[in-house]
Amino acid sequence: MAAGEQEEQRTLEETPTWAVSICCFFFILLSLSIEVGLHKLSAILKKNNRRSLGKALAKIKTDKEFLNNILRCTYYYYYYY
Repeated sequence: MAAGEQEEQRTLEETPTWAVSICCFFFILLSLSIEVGLHKLSAILKKNNRRSLGKALAKIKTDKEFLNNILRCTYYYYYYY
């Protein structure tokens, strides 16, 4: 780069569709991996009779669902209002 040149930033509308879809794919893949990992951990805890850890994991899942609902409500609030 020359001393006087500045790199221009692209907006989301100017970003290629394939780039946006790849980023979304990785976020969805990460989310599903975490969900499957929590499910397998829950099965292992039930198998080994770790009731207190199972209860803690259930609490984490409940909190995760609650936060997802808050994020969804926030999205709809900003999108529709």
